[in-house]
Amino acid sequence: MFSSQHFVGRRQIAIGPCHLRPKSYFPTFSPSYGAMMWSLSKVVQTPEVMRVYLGSFWVEKPPNSFDDMRELLEVEHRDLLKDLKGLPKNAAIKKINEVVKRARLAKVHALIVGHLKKEMTMFLKDKKQGQLIAELDLEFLKIQKRYHLPPGDFPDVEKFREILKLYKIDEFNSLDEDLIKQADEALANDLPKLMATFPQDNPVIDVSQRNPFNPRNPSFVKVPTNAELRRSYGFAVVDKLTYEPAFKKLTPFLGKVAGAVVRPLLVNTGLSNDVLAEIWRLSDQDSDGYLDIDEFCSVMHLAEAAQSGGQLPETLERMVLPINI
Repeated sequence: MFSSQHFVGRRQIAIGPCHLRPKSYFPTFSPSYGAMMWSLSKVVQTPEVMRVYLGSFWVEKPPNSFDDMRELLEVEHRDLLKDLKGLPKNAAIKKINEVVKRARLAKVHALIVGHLKKEMTMFLKDKKQGQLIAELDLEFLKIQKRYHLPPGDFPDVEKFREILKLYKIDEFNSLDEDLIKQADEALANDLPKLMATFPQDNPVIDVSQRNPFNPRNPSFVKVPTNAELRRSYGFAVVDKLTYEPAFKKLTPFLGKVAGAVVRPLLVNTGLSNDVLAEIWRLSDQDSDGYLDIDEFCSVMHLAEAAQSGGQLPETLERMVLPINI
C-alpha cells in the first residue's frame, strides 16, 4: 500500500511507502514504483517522462520495521533535493528552447505565406489558388530546398491545406526579407549567447557512479526479478527512429542524458540489476555516465531483447549499432 504526495515543482510527484510489516512485501516495492510511473503518465498530460520519487514520511521509526530500503530512500531523497535546486535553471533553459522552436516555426510560416503570395497570378486567381492548394506538398518541397529547411519545421500539409481554403492567397502580405534576416540573426547569435550564460557542460560523473546499475554506485538499488535469459536471441538492427521520441522526452542537454534520468525507464523493464548493468556497459561507448541518442537506442534495444529472453552479447556488434531506417 502506498501513499502519494504532490509538491511544488513542475511534473514532480513524490510517493512514499506506508508501513509494510511483512518483510516478504519488499519484492513488490520496485514493481509498485514502475506501476506508479506508468499510471501517472496516463493521468498527467505532458510529453516528458514522469519522474517518481520514493520517500518515507514517518516522524518516528515504527516498531517491527526494516531497513532494507534505506539506501534507496536516501538516494531518492538526494535526487529530489538536487532536482529542486535545478528547477530555476531548467525552467529558464526550457523557455529559451521554446522561444527557439516558435521562432523557427514563425520563420517557416512567413516563408510559406510569402512563397504562395509570389506564385499567384494577376488573372484567374481562383484557379491558381486551387492549384497551389492541391499541390501544397510540392510547394513545401520547393521552399524546403530553396531555404535549406528541415522538414520537421513545416506544418501538417493537410491541416494547412484546409486552413488555406478559408483565405484569399492574393491578399497575403509579401515576404519581408528584413524580418527574416532578424529572425536568422536571433537564431544564429542572440539566442545562443543567451544559452551561453548557463553552464554548457554536463558535470563530470565520478567513475564509480557512471553505471547506475553498478553495485559500487551509491545510487545502486537491487531490482527484484525472476527473469532469466535464454541462450539465444537474434539481435536485429536497431531502428533509431523507434526510440528517438523517448530520448527527446528526457530533455537531453547538449545531446546527452544522464544515467539517473534513464534509470527509471530501465527499472520499469523488470530486468535484474546485473542485466541492466551489462546493458549499460555495452551501450555507454565512451563510459562517461551519459547517453547520446545512439547509445540510448542501443540501451533500449538491448533491454527489449533481454525482455524477450535473449542473451546479451559480450561486445556490441556492428549489427546492433543504431541506424536510421
